[in-house]
Amino acid sequence: MPNLEELKKVIFSMNPNSAAGPDGMNGYFFQKCWNIIKHDLLDKDDPLTYLGCPLFVGRPRIIYFSDLINKVLCKITGWQTRLLSYGGRAILVKHVLQSLPIHLLSVVTPHVTVLKQVQSIMADFFWGWMNERKKYHCVSWKTLSFTYDEGGIGMINLKDVCKAFQYKQWWCFRSKQTLWGDFFKAKYCQRSNPISKKRDTGESLTWKHLMHNKHMVEDHILWKLNSGNYSFWWDNWLGVGPFAQFSSDSIDLTISL
Repeated sequence: MPNLEELKKVIFSMNPNSAAGPDGMNGYFFQKCWNIIKHDLLDKDDPLTYLGCPLFVGRPRIIYFSDLINKVLCKITGWQTRLLSYGGRAILVKHVLQSLPIHLLSVVTPHVTVLKQVQSIMADFFWGWMNERKKYHCVSWKTLSFTYDEGGIGMINLKDVCKAFQYKQWWCFRSKQTLWGDFFKAKYCQRSNPISKKRDTGESLTWKHLMHNKHMVEDHILWKLNSGNYSFWWDNWLGVGPFAQFSSDSIDLTISL
């Protein structure tokens, strides 16, 4: 881990006119703003990134998703905000800004502060600026996220997007044969069915999300019979829970349909 002096030496040895890095900043920015950002650079602990998603162990930290925030800011910086009407800004938010985090949110759930920050940037862009100050936000982002019939303009709420992707994970886990699904079944469900499995300490964050969301999704899953892949006793056929919870121990609970 480099100390502050070593980091400063590297920063000021850079060509100020060098090409911008992945964060959109060149050497001049880091040298000019050194006194402001030096401690942030020293404390920054980036995880590995694969296909645009950070790979980390433990809970997601805010710093892991700084690239997402920078991408949104860089997009807005290149637009002539003052020349755009509210309708034009709404189109850019819906079709450009809101599409940037979708791939990331489908894989990992960022810290709630990250979601609020991204939505705050989008809201500031939509309402605009006047005399270097943010304009008053006449309507909350939650209201803007409603459909036109409900009084909104069809923006998306990133928290709802995260929930939707988490629900889809449980649906894929239950209805599809996947490598990651087989891994979780082998690790957590060797002695019990996923429906009856309860949360325990020491489990991964992804599995905890699956356990938390399963009751919200399970009642809405429909099964196609005659494939032999579904359990008569453990799958929720009538919306009241699996039949196994009402049965005696003497019944064969391995029957499939």
